[in-house]
Amino acid sequence: MRTLYLRNVPDEVGDALEELASRASMSVSAYAVRELSAAVAFRSNADLLWTQPQVEVDIDDVVAAVRSGARSLIVVDTSVVLAALLGQDPARQALVGRRLVAPHLIDAEVAHALRGLVLGVKVTADDGERLLSVWQHLAVDRLPMTGLLPRVWALRDALTAYDAMFVTAAEALRVPLVTCDRQLAHAGAARCTVEIVPGASSMPS
Repeated sequence: MRTLYLRNVPDEVGDALEELASRASMSVSAYAVRELSAAVAFRSNADLLWTQPQVEVDIDDVVAAVRSGARSLIVVDTSVVLAALLGQDPARQALVGRRLVAPHLIDAEVAHALRGLVLGVKVTADDGERLLSVWQHLAVDRLPMTGLLPRVWALRDALTAYDAMFVTAAEALRVPLVTCDRQLAHAGAARCTVEIVPGASSMPS
């Protein structure tokens, strides 16, 4: 661990930090560490998702969003993650600069989807392994779902258990679910906002 000191902070920035820390019921130092860590995670996600050198993400924009409180929490499903990994700009734009959360099963779903792409000769085995490595290094919080299984079960008539996991996670956190799956979005069972991102909505089997 490294000790950092905030010095010569402009008054307006200091006032904003104090106000935001108070809202979060945290000390200024603890709040600053949390937000700086989030900014680093956002930059890491941007660097991982954008492999083309001509596309740049300005870290100053990310820090400004954090300072203004505009940073948002979202639940992501496998369809939007896969689209982002495959280089689809709308999906990448939807993820970068936001704090990402997903149910624990997303790791198995991402690995299974990449396996399907390799078996379907859509990507090479080497590319599949590389994309899996990118996924492993993305900053995504995994949400345990055991306590939320009753709601997953309640959605059984409208959604698969897999899709219901993502909907239930977003409902529990009271945040949007971001997906490329139009069928999931239009099922009408979710009690959360569903953001539909343009991209391939079907997952490889």
